Amino acid sequence: MSKFKRTNIEGLDVGDSLFELTDYVSIIHTYKVFKEDETNQVPPPKIIRRNRWDEIPQEAADEMDVITDMILGEIAPLEEKYNSVEEAISAVLSGRESILKDLYYDENLKQAIANVAVQVYRRNSFDTGCYTDEEAIKKVKKNMASLTDDFEQFMKAFIYLLSQQSVERAKSRGITLEQVRTEMKPKVAEIDGFQGIKWHFEQITYDLSEMKKKSEDSRNDDMFI
Repeated sequence: MSKFKRTNIEGLDVGDSLFELTDYVSIIHTYKVFKEDETNQVPPPKIIRRNRWDEIPQEAADEMDVITDMILGEIAPLEEKYNSVEEAISAVLSGRESILKDLYYDENLKQAIANVAVQVYRRNSFDTGCYTDEEAIKKVKKNMASLTDDFEQFMKAFIYLLSQQSVERAKSRGITLEQVRTEMKPKVAEIDGFQGIKWHFEQITYDLSEMKKKSEDSRNDDMFI
């Protein structure tokens, strides 16, 4: 079925979405490179080929781990503000609570989005028309606001998937989101277009001697009830 698409609004010629999932990962990888480059001379990495999940570099996953810790670190304090962790996450996803400001306002991220977008315009010649580097750069400048919003929408999906998997661990173990962050140390384990993103959570190791002592103290207290 065909659909109406507005064409007379400035900055609204990107289409449904310029980026594939692998392109968002490329943005995160490029962001890591730019952020760590103190000389401003390191060339940006080439983007991952479209939907080639096996080509995602480990360095991209490393930066996603950093962002994972950042997200949980900013959501965890909101647990006390709301009746439940689910309400806190809902507030973040709806925009009532803002997180990741340090990431979104980082000039390195803006440069990473722009750099990847130029490469995507050059790659997507069949879908978007054949662009020279100069034409692609002009296109990115015109659509930068839309491209940035596109990345932020991806991050909402990232937050949703991470929260879903983290809350499941927290509830099954009777711990807080902050404990999931600090003790289970979630790290990106798998990425694909069908399952999305899966995180690995470390197993919590308990001090059995301390647990035994607490159990004995509890039994002793029961004797005086």
